[in-house]
Amino acid sequence: MKRIIIPALFFALISASCKKNYSCTCTTKLTQSGYLPYQTATVEQVPKNTSHKKATKICNNTAKQMQANTRLLFDNNTKVETSCSLQEK
Repeated sequence: MKRIIIPALFFALISASCKKNYSCTCTTKLTQSGYLPYQTATVEQVPKNTSHKKATKICNNTAKQMQANTRLLFDNNTKVETSCSLQEK
């Protein structure tokens, strides 16, 4: 019986530690000469039970996409900076 229980517990612990729930908190800052900087933050949910490595990639890609999308809305005189950080829930 111990042969079954110990590996099952070990597998459960490993599975629980590898896949957690994450969110990606992104901050976009707009700066233009003659105006006060404007900053906004958004939280993007990462799909449940995603590994840390995959969640990091998702968050990095989210930052790139948000940067590109925001850049399309403003002219070249406006500086757009987007950064995202991964948060464990």
